[in-house]
Amino acid sequence: MVRPGNALMGGLAGLGAAWQLDPRVSFWQNPKAWPDNTKACIFSGHAIQEYGKHLIGESWSDESARTTLTNSLPEKLTVYMERESLIRGVELLRSHSTAYSMRMAEKDFSSPDPIFGQRNPLHSAEDGSDSFGDFPSQKEWSEACEIAMRESEESWSKYRPFAMLCLRLSRLCRDGELLSATRPRVGGALTALDSSCWNYEHAWLRFESCRMNPVPPHASKSDNDQHWIFFERASFEKLLADERPSGAQDADEQAVSDRVEKKKSTAGRKRRPHLELVTGELIRIVHFEGIPDSMSHHELARRLSEWAMEIHGRDIPVGTIRYHLPSWLSPLQSEE
Repeated sequence: MVRPGNALMGGLAGLGAAWQLDPRVSFWQNPKAWPDNTKACIFSGHAIQEYGKHLIGESWSDESARTTLTNSLPEKLTVYMERESLIRGVELLRSHSTAYSMRMAEKDFSSPDPIFGQRNPLHSAEDGSDSFGDFPSQKEWSEACEIAMRESEESWSKYRPFAMLCLRLSRLCRDGELLSATRPRVGGALTALDSSCWNYEHAWLRFESCRMNPVPPHASKSDNDQHWIFFERASFEKLLADERPSGAQDADEQAVSDRVEKKKSTAGRKRRPHLELVTGELIRIVHFEGIPDSMSHHELARRLSEWAMEIHGRDIPVGTIRYHLPSWLSPLQSEE
């Protein structure tokens, strides 16, 4: 076994799933990549923006569709917290006037760390710049939770007009009052859609990226199966000319709100199956026992898998952990 020295936390800080831009946000930020309108049809992305301005007026903003939904943070700070939540919490504390940011401004990062015996490995730069900072206290973490909660509520408030508009349009398509069509993303003929294609729960989510699978099952999310969504221009212009009642607004808002609450938990990123969960335990093992050689990786993976099941009730396959161990531990090998 090799003692890891001060690269321990710096190396393991890179573990966990990477944040990825929400496909919805990416789509609405890049309208130049949208397909062109035709004489007979208007692309749904352009139509949504036009309909929002018509229906909501000055209160409408195209930024609503580009809003990144953020989630709240776990209230209790532990060593087993997911890396993404920890990093986000610390970034919030550092970017606002908090007790943590003031403490970090006064801290001398060149001093030996009392725990590791060397300069804190969370500070990767020699002069302390661009460093991660110390782990916050529970009291400091509570400030991060409050900031995250405010940001989460603000993001939902900004996103809501877009979501409600999409729900309204999907129901108009379902009821046959707005005619729709699809076109392959590579180009080709426009194909009219039957209104029954919109008769399923959460059909409004198609407008997050304005594409769908025109062949059953219509809810498929595979990019290879999805075509661009268009509206027949005549039916869309009639919609703009007609004044429409709001309908069951409360029920509609609850339907959208329920879906958003589920999306908040992932906040625009793809998760690995609880892999972040074992990194805290891996940190503890490597810190106290050292880095295992390659012959003991299977044993370490089995130990982590058993720990996850016993402590957290999570079934993480040994093979999955074993597959990732070399890349997890490689940043630490330079300390041998």
